Amino acid sequence: MRKFNSMRMAAVMFVAVLLTTCTISGTFAKYTSSSTGSDQARVAKWDIKLNNGAWSDTVSFDLFSKTYTNVSASEKVVAPGTEGEFTFTVKNDSEVTAKYSVDLALTNANNIPLEFSVNGGAYQTPTGNKLTLATDDQLAIGSTAKTVTVAWRWVYEADGNEAAVAAADATDTTLGLAGTATVKVDATIVATQVD
Repeated sequence: MRKFNSMRMAAVMFVAVLLTTCTISGTFAKYTSSSTGSDQARVAKWDIKLNNGAWSDTVSFDLFSKTYTNVSASEKVVAPGTEGEFTFTVKNDSEVTAKYSVDLALTNANNIPLEFSVNGGAYQTPTGNKLTLATDDQLAIGSTAKTVTVAWRWVYEADGNEAAVAAADATDTTLGLAGTATVKVDATIVATQVD
């Protein structure tokens, strides 16, 4: 029995030595590597200048300045063949590239046939009294001021066959006989980040 206890004691000692060896060897024989990093950024500045000043929620423009003026009432009037334009400047002092467009909304219950273009591009007819005049122009970061011209015209001579010309002339004449039709154009200049 004594021999059995000695064996038991020897086994316990062996296990204790084995556990101690594992613990010590785990403590001293371990490779480790560690890397840390951090980064910080701020939000890029968005600063579009309109007409050489800070961006504003409203801009004044004189779209119908080159049309006839009713002397008695100082009203602006349009007629077939009249045209006009307004210009504005846009500059990108932002830290991102930008582009711009001009959104037009017409109050034109009598459908006065006006067409619009931007920067000498093709004339476009509003659809549902709305029109977005967009260009491929991009405003580089810190670009110089770009002059933008929005032009309009009331086509004097309709293109097409004789029936189309006669119909256009009849519509124009009807508008002129009443002399009460009005058109109002609201322009919204939109600057948008590109990248």
